[in-house]
Amino acid sequence: MKRIARLLIRFRHLLFMVMTALGVAGVFLLPEINIVSDMTTYLPDNSRMKQGLECMKSSFSGIDTNGAGVSAMFTNAAVNDSLSTELSEIEGIAAIMGQRSNDRHTLYQFILDPDASPDTVAETIRRRYGNDVTVETASTNLLPDNMNFIIIAGVSLLTLILVIMCSSIVEVVLFLIAIGIAVAINMGSNAFMPGVSVVTSAIAAILQLILSMDYSIILMNRYRQSRKTVPEKTEAMTCALAEATPAILSSAATTILGMAMLAFMDFKIGLDMGLVLSKGVFLSLVSIYCVLPALVLTFDKAIQKTQKKVPLLHTYKLAKFEVRFRRLIAVAFILFFAGSYFLSKRTSISFSNTWPTEITSEFPPQNQIVMLYENDEEEKIISLIDSIGSDPRVMIAMSYPSIMMKERTADEMMKFIKETAAMLPGGAEQIDSTMLTADMLDLVYYAAAHPERDEKMSFSEIERFASELPEEYLGNLNPEKMMQDIMNKLIEDGDEIEEPVPDAAYMLVPAMPQTPVEQEMQTSPVASPEDTVTSPETILRDTITTAAEPDTIMPGTPTSRFTFENSTLPMTSREMADFLGFDRKQAFAVYKIAGKSKSRMTAQEFVHYVSEKLINNRVYSAMMSRSQVNELAAARHQIDSAVLAGTARLAKVELTEPSALVADTVKTDSLPSVVTPTAKDTTIQTAPIPATAMATDEATGPVVMEKSVPAPEPTPLEVLIDMAGSNRKYSSDRIGRTLRNAGIDIAQGDVDLLFMYYGSRNSNTDSLKMSIEGLMDFMTGTLLTDPMYDRFIDGSAKEGILAMRRSITEGLGNLRGEKYSIATIISDYEAESDETFAFISGLTDKCDRTLEGKYYLIGESVMYKEMSDGFTHEMRVVTSLTIIVIFLVVALTFRSAIVPVFLLLIVMSAVYVCVFIGGVGGKPLNYLAYLVTQSILMGATIDYAILFTDYYREKRMTLPIMPALRKSYKNTIHSIMTSGLILILCPYIMSILMTDPTISIILKSISVGALAAILLILLVLPGLLAAFDRIVTQKGSHPDTHDE
Repeated sequence: MKRIARLLIRFRHLLFMVMTALGVAGVFLLPEINIVSDMTTYLPDNSRMKQGLECMKSSFSGIDTNGAGVSAMFTNAAVNDSLSTELSEIEGIAAIMGQRSNDRHTLYQFILDPDASPDTVAETIRRRYGNDVTVETASTNLLPDNMNFIIIAGVSLLTLILVIMCSSIVEVVLFLIAIGIAVAINMGSNAFMPGVSVVTSAIAAILQLILSMDYSIILMNRYRQSRKTVPEKTEAMTCALAEATPAILSSAATTILGMAMLAFMDFKIGLDMGLVLSKGVFLSLVSIYCVLPALVLTFDKAIQKTQKKVPLLHTYKLAKFEVRFRRLIAVAFILFFAGSYFLSKRTSISFSNTWPTEITSEFPPQNQIVMLYENDEEEKIISLIDSIGSDPRVMIAMSYPSIMMKERTADEMMKFIKETAAMLPGGAEQIDSTMLTADMLDLVYYAAAHPERDEKMSFSEIERFASELPEEYLGNLNPEKMMQDIMNKLIEDGDEIEEPVPDAAYMLVPAMPQTPVEQEMQTSPVASPEDTVTSPETILRDTITTAAEPDTIMPGTPTSRFTFENSTLPMTSREMADFLGFDRKQAFAVYKIAGKSKSRMTAQEFVHYVSEKLINNRVYSAMMSRSQVNELAAARHQIDSAVLAGTARLAKVELTEPSALVADTVKTDSLPSVVTPTAKDTTIQTAPIPATAMATDEATGPVVMEKSVPAPEPTPLEVLIDMAGSNRKYSSDRIGRTLRNAGIDIAQGDVDLLFMYYGSRNSNTDSLKMSIEGLMDFMTGTLLTDPMYDRFIDGSAKEGILAMRRSITEGLGNLRGEKYSIATIISDYEAESDETFAFISGLTDKCDRTLEGKYYLIGESVMYKEMSDGFTHEMRVVTSLTIIVIFLVVALTFRSAIVPVFLLLIVMSAVYVCVFIGGVGGKPLNYLAYLVTQSILMGATIDYAILFTDYYREKRMTLPIMPALRKSYKNTIHSIMTSGLILILCPYIMSILMTDPTISIILKSISVGALAAILLILLVLPGLLAAFDRIVTQKGSHPDTHDE
C-alpha cells in the first residue's frame, strides 16, 4: 500500500488536473441527461404490462402511447365554444384525450404525435393563451421546483456540521471540493446512460456527498495523526494513505456492494439507482485518493493555521455502563430485534411515485387502464366492456366495437355521443351544429328502421297531428291552409260550371191535391235554428192524426215555399242555388264535395249533406257564414216537414183510394227516393237518383222503365275531396300525388317528413337500436342526400355532421390496429389501494374467462399491482444478496465469521425500526424508501460498526474490556458523530423542504434509519462486544482479568 501511496503522491498534480477536467466535463454534460419519469421503462422483461406496452407501441405507431403528454388548465373565463377546435389544430397534438371542468378551471389533456416535442407543444400553448392557461408536461416537475434550494440547504447544513466537528475550516472546503468533483463526474457520466429515473436524479448527488464524507474524514484523521510523528508532509500523507486504506476500502466496499445489490431486482429501477449510487461512491473513493491528497498537501499551512478546538464527547460513564450491563443488553437486544422484525411486517408498502402539482391540485388524476386485445375477439369484447362498465366506480369503459358496433337506444346514443364527443377535437361544437336533439335522433332512428315508409294517415289525423308540431316542422304543409286552398280551388272552378244535360228521365211529378195535413205543414211557422228536429216516427204520427182532424188547422197561417214536389225534385247546382238562395259557386263546391258535380241532388239531400257533413267539419264550415247556417237549418226543418207530410198523404191516399192515383200519377215505385233522417242514422245517401223511362205494358198499360246512366269520371279535385271527407288512411305518396293532381302546390318531401314524424311519434322508438357506425352511415348517407331533410340540415349543419363523422372515425380509429385493438377503462379508483388491486384482479379474471387470445392490461395501477405481487420476492432476493456480500466483506476485514453476524444484526434492527416507524398511523412506506434505506443502512452505517469493532479488537490486544471500550469510544466517537450527524440531519431537513412525497419519504427514512443505527452502534454494540468478548476478539488478546 505504501508503494501505491507513493505513486499517488508523486503524480498527485496530474491526477488532480485529470479529475478536475472530468468534473468540468461532467458539469457540461448535465443538460444531456435523459431524466425518465415514466416508471414503466423499468418494468422487468417478463412483465405482462411491459410486453403489452411493446406490443402497443408496435401496433399503434401513430400515437403517443405514453398517455397525456401535455395538460393545459384554462380559467373558465377563457373557455369558449371554439377552444377545443383551436387546441386540436396546434401542431403536434394528435387528439384531445379528455376534458374536465370545475367551478374555476377547465382541463384539457392531449395525446401527442410520436415525433412531437411535449415542451414545444406546451410552449406554443403558453404563448398563445398567456396567463389564462397553466401547462404541464410529463416532464414538468420531474424534479420539485425548489430542488436547487433543497440541495443548497442540504450542502449548507453538511458544511455547518463539518465546520463544527472538524479541526480546521480549511479541511471542510477541501472535503467539499474533493467530493464535489466526484459528484460532478458521476452526474455527468449519467448522460451516457439511456436514462436516469427522476427519483435517482433527485437524490443521487446529495446521497453521494453524504455517504462519501466518511472517507475524507478517515483520511484526514490519519494524516493529522501522522503529522505528529512524521514532520515531512508528503511522507505523512503517504503513511496516512497506507494506514487509512483498509478502513476506507472496507467502508467503501460495503457501501458500493450494498447499493449494487439493488441491480438484482427484477424491477429495473433498482439497477438504475444501484448503478448511479454505487458509481458515485466509487468515484468519491477515487477522488479521495486522487484529489484530496493534492489539496491537503497544497493547503497544509492553511490547515495548520486554522486549527481549532473540536467538541469533546465524554464517554467514560457510557463505557462503564456497557460493561456493567452487557448481559442484560445482550438479552434486551435479542428481544428488540425480534420485536422490531414483527412490527415491521405491519407496515404496508406503496408503489406510487406521484406528487401534487398546480394542475393535479385542481383536478386529481383519474385512473386509466388500457386493455390491448386481438381483433378476432371483437364480438366478445362488447359484453366484456359492458360487464366492466357495470362497476359503479367505472366512469368510462370503451373500445372500438363497444363504441362503433354496439347497438344503443336513442336516449343511450344521445348520452354516449355527448360523452364521447367531449374527448374528440371540437366534438361538442359539432354535435350542436348538427341539431342532433333528442327529437331529431328519434326521427333518425325511426327513418333508418323503416326504409319502406309504410305510414298511413287520414286527413283528419294529418290535421290533428300537424297542430301538435312546431311550425318549423311543417314547412309548406299546413293542413288548414291546404284545405283552404282546396276550398278556394272549388270556388274558382265554380266560374266554369257545366250543368248536366237535361234528361228526360227526370220528370216532374204532377201536382197532387193538398190534404189538410199538407196544408198544415205549409202554414206552420218556420222553425228557428235552435229548434230540435222531431223524430220521424213522431212527425209521421202527428201528421196522420192531424190529417184526421182538419178543423185543427189554423186559417191564415203563412204558406211555406217548400212542398213535397220541389223538395224531392233532383236539381243541378245552379238550380239548387237559385232554389235555396245560395251562392252558385258555393253550391257547386258542395256538389263537388258530395261527388255530384256531374249529377243532381234533391233539396232534402243537399240541406242534409251540408248540415251533417260540411258544417260539422271545422275546415269545410268556413265555406258558410253564420247567417247562412241559420237559414239552412230553417230550410232543412221546412223541407223535412214537407217531405214527411207528402209521404203521409201518399200513404193515406193509397190506403183509402188506391185507384184514384193510377190515371193521374206515375207509379209510386218510380218516385225519387226520399231521405228520412232518424236519430240513429243521419247518413245521407248521395248516390244519383236513378233515371226512368216510360214504357207500355200490353196487360196493364203504361209502366215506368229504369234507364241505366253511366257514372261520370271524378275529377282530381273530386278525388281529393272524397279522400279528405272520408276517414280512410292513405300513404304519404298517395296524398302528395292527389294534392298535386288537384292543383295544390306542395312538396312531396314535406308530406313524407310529416308522415315520418307521425310514425316516429306513434311507434315504440324506445325499442329501436342502432350502432354509432350505422348512425353515422345513415346520417352521412340518407340524411344528407335526401332533399326531405334540407329544411332542417343547412350547409353548415351538413358540414358539422361530416366533421363529426371524421372526428369520431379518426379519433376512434386510433383504437384499432391491424392485429390488436385498444379498450380504455377510466375509473375513480385510487392509483393504488386494496380496492384498486381487487378491481384489477377481477378485471383479469373476466378477461381470462371471456377472451381466448392474448390480451394485456396497461396502466399505472396495473404496474403497481405487478410490483406489489412481486415485491416480497424482490425484497427477499435483495436482502439476502446484500447480507451475503456485507457478511463476506466484514468477514474478510476481520477474518472472522462471528463478528459479521453481530454487526448485521445491529444494522438489520435499524432497518426494521425504520420500516415500523414509516408505517406508524397506518401510512404506507414507499418501496423505494424501503430499498434505498436498507441498502444505505447495511452498506453505510455498518461502517460505523466496523470502525468501532476494529478499534475494540485492536485495543483488546493490549487492554482489558473496560479500557478497551473506553479507548474505542474515544477514538471513534468523533468520526461516528460527525458522519452520523450528516447522515441524520441533512436528509431530514431536505425531506421537510421536499415537495415530492416519494423523495421526501426516502430522505426521511434514511434519516430515521441512520439515527436508529447510530444509537444501536453506540448503545448496544459495545455491550454485545463485551458480552461476547471471547468470540469476537482475536487470538492473543489481553486476558480480561478485571473490568476496570
